[in-house]
Amino acid sequence: MQAKQNAVRKVVGERLSNEMVEVCDETEERTNCSLFQQTLNWFDDGYLASIDHDASKDNVQKRNGFDDECVVTITAEVKKFKSEHDPTFALSAEIQGPRRKRNGEIIVVSGETTKQANLSLLGWYPEFDGDNFYRIVPNDFDASTTSKGKFTFPTTEARRSYEIVAQWANEYQGLESNEVSEVMLVLATKTDFPLLDKESAESFYRRLDDLGRENWKIAKLSYFVMRSD
Repeated sequence: MQAKQNAVRKVVGERLSNEMVEVCDETEERTNCSLFQQTLNWFDDGYLASIDHDASKDNVQKRNGFDDECVVTITAEVKKFKSEHDPTFALSAEIQGPRRKRNGEIIVVSGETTKQANLSLLGWYPEFDGDNFYRIVPNDFDASTTSKGKFTFPTTEARRSYEIVAQWANEYQGLESNEVSEVMLVLATKTDFPLLDKESAESFYRRLDDLGRENWKIAKLSYFVMRSD
């Protein structure tokens, strides 16, 4: 993941999301927070369009004479978005309550838009799959919301049928840490933007670039899931 970030950083620069600062104030595991800081740095003006990783060029080096460090080399195509964002189209969103969620705790997302927009929710799980985004909403119980003004995930009507729950996933069982970082992405688009159940970040941002930067906004919401055992 670090190699991908370095490729984008060289072309479009970088800014540190305030999300990282807020969520790190709530966690006691500073090492985990430092790692999360690397994954949450994000890029407003461009994206990684494609990547080629030749594993035969990877090598392990000694760092400080003791620790092993894996050095990965990639060939990346980095693109700036073809159009500019619409300054009158704004999106805000937040996870209600503390950012540290216990296994099984319910998650509710609330937010607001300044223009009529199609609203969707995705999950990004950098601890075990930093390459893909996963669709959360729309789902069988909660259709894609079209709204201007305030909104929630799940919607008020859909809460009778399902809940979004923080989970210590099976992929986390082998971790030594008692907390893992996860990210939810609230996507607002002026026109319909269908989502796959699972889609690579590269493909996702290529499609958004084709949609036009002025036609979408993303809010990235970070949180920690705590081990319950």
